[in-house]
Amino acid sequence: MALLEKGGDNQGANNWIKENHPQNGWFRVYWKNLIPNSWHLGGLTLDPDEGLGPRYQWYYVDGKVDGVAIGWWPSGMLKQKRTYIDGVLNGKWTYWYENGQKKFERNMRGGVRNGKCITWIDDLGEDWTFKSAGNGRKRREDIYKFQELICSSIWKWKEGFNWIESDKEIFNEREYKKWTAHEG
Repeated sequence: MALLEKGGDNQGANNWIKENHPQNGWFRVYWKNLIPNSWHLGGLTLDPDEGLGPRYQWYYVDGKVDGVAIGWWPSGMLKQKRTYIDGVLNGKWTYWYENGQKKFERNMRGGVRNGKCITWIDDLGEDWTFKSAGNGRKRREDIYKFQELICSSIWKWKEGFNWIESDKEIFNEREYKKWTAHEG
């Protein structure tokens, strides 16, 4: 069974996938040879019996990814979900931290960001957890129109136990007005 001994090298993994994916049908990859104390490094195998749990799965039509692609952390927690149409990212792309909290959610169209894209903060350590500033709080919200950044908002911690939208910058006033009229 095909095996990539060590992950972490995106180009190597991409080449391995190109060499091993089917023209049509499900492509399922399993964790193999995990590197201790590493949340993302390890090899890949196509054999579920020698793997340590699912790593990725997606469907191919005529050699192109089509439909929902799903990834998992070595712990078995959901890592990401992306939607492809004819090999191109389209729709919602959601990525989670290993603890199950969302890391980001992007809206994609034609392979580029289009619409609202939100980033959340994971637990930032003892001080931040005490202040309730981490643990899934929104960190950033951007609005894109076909990869052009229209508006960006950043949330920051303010003393007094407040998590506030501290910076908002509008890069394209006309498109922002269209966006807010559409959303409201």
